[in-house]
Amino acid sequence: MLAAAACAVTTLGAAQAQPFAADLLFHSLRHGASQIYLADSNSGESRRLRDSGDEDIDATWSPDGKRVLFTGRKQTNSEVFVAQADGSQLRQLTDHPGFDGAARWSPDGKTIAFVSSRNGASKLYLMDADGGNLRRLTNLDEGDETNHSWSPDGKRLAFVNVVKRRMSAWTAPADGGAPTRVTSENVNETFPAWSPDGTELAYVRTTRGDAQLRVIKLATGSHRELAAALPGKSNLAFSADGTQVVFEGIDAASPRSEIYAAPSAGGAVRNLTDDPAEDMNAHLSQDGQRLVFTSYRTGPVGQIYVLDLATRQLKRITDTSKHEFRPVWRPLAAGA
Repeated sequence: MLAAAACAVTTLGAAQAQPFAADLLFHSLRHGASQIYLADSNSGESRRLRDSGDEDIDATWSPDGKRVLFTGRKQTNSEVFVAQADGSQLRQLTDHPGFDGAARWSPDGKTIAFVSSRNGASKLYLMDADGGNLRRLTNLDEGDETNHSWSPDGKRLAFVNVVKRRMSAWTAPADGGAPTRVTSENVNETFPAWSPDGTELAYVRTTRGDAQLRVIKLATGSHRELAAALPGKSNLAFSADGTQVVFEGIDAASPRSEIYAAPSAGGAVRNLTDDPAEDMNAHLSQDGQRLVFTSYRTGPVGQIYVLDLATRQLKRITDTSKHEFRPVWRPLAAGA
């Protein structure tokens, strides 16, 4: 149950004498350019994934939690890298003068989807987890492809195609075949997110500045609108049981960014973080019990916090003078 209420804050002190068990990764500007850190949310200890002069961004865990996939950017070139969670066995998976990045694991960890500009426009490509068997995902001639995510069964990907500033949501078979547009409406559609059973997509429909959070049933095209009162919505994700859609929204009265939850069947929206400062970059744990996010509640730079949604206990994970952002939970199936 994703409850909203006042929360108590604790700050994690020095790491205790216990093994480092990373259950989070996040991005940090401690070294100037963005670098990837792993963190133990229990002890508060954090460690850099690799010591690099490059900019490392857009990191994600492998489904088994043993590896980290990320984009390494040096000057004007970006490539996809993978490393063990302790930083060892670093490997560059792509090698091209154009942009390669925004890499996402398939649910079984065997395939990686990523964006590449190697043929001009930004298009979606697939490759095996070792970097081999490179192939284009779609056959769309127009537009840039982005905002991609795998279906829970790994058989399809959802993505956004951008043509002359018009954004439309699509799905495409992972094993080849023609992509399908999610709707035929002449509006902008962004941030598609799969329901746990893969039968529905949540997305943001924007027309004339009005951003609607919608859930569409893919088999029938029927949809329902959620969270109508909030003008800005992004970064969508279903809870593991499919009953909630967690998202980043902007309260027009503030205005400020907060993390909200809307019942996926419809109902009252709840502010999960509810603070005068900005809260963003939310990631819900697989069991739905904890929310990790970036907050500006302690000053001018973002720091990482974890909120226990049942007890409302709030932990500050990072305590630095540099911006810390985009935290991601390690999959629960992963070992320490």
